[in-house]
Amino acid sequence: EEFTAILPDSTLEGALKAAESIRAEAEKNPLVRSSIPSPLYIRVSVGVASLPEDALTGSDLVAAADRGLYLAKRTGKNRVCHLSA
Repeated sequence: EEFTAILPDSTLEGALKAAESIRAEAEKNPLVRSSIPSPLYIRVSVGVASLPEDALTGSDLVAAADRGLYLAKRTGKNRVCHLSA
């Protein structure tokens, strides 16, 4: 699944830290349910982008974050990546 988090009062550095915090928390907290035989370990790949550094419009911002996401997936998954234009 994919989702978007918008951090209107954050810098690029702050967004990268927030994304890494989410990734790390997901990694260390496996999903445990009685309906599944063993814990389900969650891995999260994140692409981060910022206005105006990486884009000038909302759609370009989503595209920049998407490029970061696919870089994270190509380079081993379970990581946070920033890739602008």
